[in-house]
Amino acid sequence: MLQHQIEKLTKDIKKSEEDIQDRKYRKVDIHSSKYVLLANNYKKLFDKTKDDKHFDSSIDAINQAIDLSPFDFQYSARRADYYIEVDKYEKAKEDIDSIRDKTNLLSGLEKIYVEMIVRKFDTKYK
Repeated sequence: MLQHQIEKLTKDIKKSEEDIQDRKYRKVDIHSSKYVLLANNYKKLFDKTKDDKHFDSSIDAINQAIDLSPFDFQYSARRADYYIEVDKYEKAKEDIDSIRDKTNLLSGLEKIYVEMIVRKFDTKYK
């Protein structure tokens, strides 16, 4: 079962990477959500394999999403969450510090998600 999940994630990652490369080649805009999907799949693969290269790839992909949409604070919160899960306090703290005072600018699900990650950080490290 685990091997099947790893194979499926690997296939999904390859498909996402090919899609992104194709869009770059055709000079078509790449929405940040493409990188978020890639980051999520790499993070899931890391959770199953504990291979640091998959974690690093998840961070690289979420960094791309942040670069494309710097005011979508949910992406910084997601990166912080990734760091929290592997106990990289300083890295998580950088993201939390950058979004903590911006939650009042958010609304809806983005606000709920960002506040949840801030609370998760505060609970784990305070």
